[in-house]
Order: sequence, then C-alpha cells, then structure tokens
Amino acid sequence: MKIKISMLILLFLGLFVVNYLVKEFYIKQEIINNQKAKISMLKKSEKNILLISDIIEKLAISDKVKNLLKLRDKNEAEYKINNLLTKKYKLLKKENVIGLKFFSMYNNLKPIYGFEMNRKEPIYFVILPVFGGQKILGGLKISFSFDVFRQLSGGNCFLLVNKKSLNNFILKDYLTYPLDKDYLINKKELKLVDSRLELVKGKKLYLKNGKYYILNHIKISDVSNQNFLKLVYFSESKTIKYVINEYYKYNYLIVISLLLILLIIYFYEKFQLQVEYSSVDELTKALNRRGCNQKIKNKIKTDVYASLIMFDIDFFKKINDSYGHDIGDEVLIELSKLVSNTIRLNDVFCRIGGEEFVIYLSNAKLRDAKKVAQNIRKKIANYEFKEVGNVTISLGVAEKLLADDWDSLLKRADSALYRAKKLGRNRVQSDKI
Repeated sequence: MKIKISMLILLFLGLFVVNYLVKEFYIKQEIINNQKAKISMLKKSEKNILLISDIIEKLAISDKVKNLLKLRDKNEAEYKINNLLTKKYKLLKKENVIGLKFFSMYNNLKPIYGFEMNRKEPIYFVILPVFGGQKILGGLKISFSFDVFRQLSGGNCFLLVNKKSLNNFILKDYLTYPLDKDYLINKKELKLVDSRLELVKGKKLYLKNGKYYILNHIKISDVSNQNFLKLVYFSESKTIKYVINEYYKYNYLIVISLLLILLIIYFYEKFQLQVEYSSVDELTKALNRRGCNQKIKNKIKTDVYASLIMFDIDFFKKINDSYGHDIGDEVLIELSKLVSNTIRLNDVFCRIGGEEFVIYLSNAKLRDAKKVAQNIRKKIANYEFKEVGNVTISLGVAEKLLADDWDSLLKRADSALYRAKKLGRNRVQSDKI
C-alpha cells in the first residue's frame, strides 16, 4: 500500500509541475506579446508625432517667416524668425509642445527625431527641413514633452533615465528607480507606480487590488547608440489574471482529487483486510471454511483435473484433555506451518473444523495427490511437537470427476478419511478402493 501511495503522490506532484509549467508558459507568452504590442505602439506614436510636426511646420513657417529668410544676414533672419515662433509656441503649449526653434544652418533633407535631455527632463524632438521651392532654407526643431506619448499610448507609460548618460548632470526632480538602480525616475511617476503596483514576479508582473499589470521596458539609444532611456509601459492583463486563476483552480482540483483517491484507497484496503480477515482462520492463518468455499468453488470450475486431501489429527481430544487447549492450539499452529511449507503456492490449504483440514491440489491426479498426502503424513509423524512429542494424522484423498462440484468432492474426500480412521489411523486412504 505504501508503494501505491508513493507512486500516486509522485504522479500528482508531476501534475503540479505540469500545471506550473503551463502557467509559466502562458504568462511568458503574454509578456512577449505585450512587449511586441508596446514596441508597435511606440512606432505608431512616433509616426503620429511626425504627422503632428508636419502640421505645426506648415502653421509656423508662414510667408512672413519665409520673407525674413531672404535677409542677407542669416543670424539676423534666424533671430527675427525665432521671435515670431515664440508667439506661436505659446499657442502650441496645450499640445505638449515645449519648444519651437528655427536653425538657418540646417541642411539635412530628411527629418531627424528622437529623445534628448534638456535641463529638467528627457524630451522628444523633431527637426523638419524647411524648403523654399527646391532649395532648403533651414530646419525647424519642435520639442515635445513626454506627455505626448502618454496621450498617444493611453497614459500607461513613463520614462527612466540612465545615470551614465547624464555626464554629472543632476536632475532635481528625479530619484533612483527602485527596480533598477542604474536608472532614475521622476518623483511624480514613482508615486504613481508605487501607489498602483506591487511586485509579483521579477520585474515584469505586478498586482494591485486583484488586477495584474505587465511592465515592459523598451530601451532607447541616443545618436551615439548608447543606452540613454527606458520607456516603460504598464498595462492591465486580463489574460494573465485568468491564467493564474485557472492555475490555482487546477491546483485545488489536483489536491482534492489526490485526497479523494487516497481516501478511496484507504477504505478499499481496509475493506480488503476485513474480507481477508473474515476468510482466514485467526489461529492457524490458513483459510477458514468460508474462505475455502469461496476460493475452491471458483477454481473447481476452471480446473480440468484436480484432487482434494482431507485430514484431521488422530486423538486430538486426548491432547486437549492431557495438555490443555493452549497446547492443543500450539499443535494446530505448528502443524499448519509444516503443511504450508510442504504444498505448492497455488494449492489451497484450509482449516474447516476444530482439527480438520483440507488441501485442494490444482492440476493433480489421484496418484500425485496420494504422494503429497503420504509426504505430509510422514513429515508430521516424524516431527517432534513441543510439550506433546509425536502426533499422527489420517488423510482421505479424492480426485475431481467431471460431474463434481465442491460439495460432492468434499463429501468423497470425507468418506475416504473416514475409511482411513476405521482402518487404523496414521494412513492415507483414497475414495477408490
């Protein structure tokens, strides 16, 4: 039973491991998919900012500005243009534009855009070439606060600044990011993060008020291709919440199933023991009459040929009278051990009365059964029993006939035993004369 339970526990431990691996796989896939979605969102946001920048450029570079570009003194032209842009910049503040500046010495035909650091915080900039016909007149730099990304991506993102990229420059409103000591985070954003998220797994999965959030970091490099910023997105994941709930649900189911199976095994084994005890003679440990009837009735139907030996102890009453019932019981126990060690494992040995026993021999004809009976008789006759000395037995042997059932076979073996006693005891007698 212990082996069965150990194997069962190992099986269920395997189920726990499989359930855990499945959960981890789905969580990992959800985090990867979320990362891909956020990278796509970043690219989409940048594309939208470029579209916004085109609109701003068309509004900012008016005919009046272009006329100023005709001045011979480029520095004077640049100064006057930026004065005009300052007035327009004040109108664009609501659109998260924090800077609008013209450069006359710009000659790049394509836009330049990305993140950079100003005195207070990281910003996003776009420099658009300004054309006069086919000729490039300069460049318009439009600077955006990071809030533009929050608006375009739904508000669930913030920026981390790499300490190594500051070059000893100090940001007053920034503190060390608790999840990565190499980065700084704005104080306001840190409060937002701390108030919403509690670490669940690594630096990717967080929990707040029963809701799961994924934090994905997108590294951003500067023009020299050095790690400059991390754009961090956090978003609620209903998929992960479902996966984790299912994980615990299946764990509970596994535990309940294990307990139920263990209870079933326990009660089944207990029932089997009760059945076994009810079929076994308590004193000799041989089958009792009930167990004998059940076992031999099943075997006699399938055996083509078989034999039955029936025996009892000669003058057993005298042993009980002379030595007491305790000694008599010891004789029964020793005798049962001798017989059990003599017969085959598939033979059926039973105690059917006080000193009466039967042995059912499968696939044994009468001649073979008589040899077994003689061997048992001699072994017991030559054995020295404690307190009693020598004891003899009388045996009757009957071979199974085609028409025999258990009752008729037992009756013929009993008749043979009766003749063995009548002829002088300590002998083997068959039902065939």
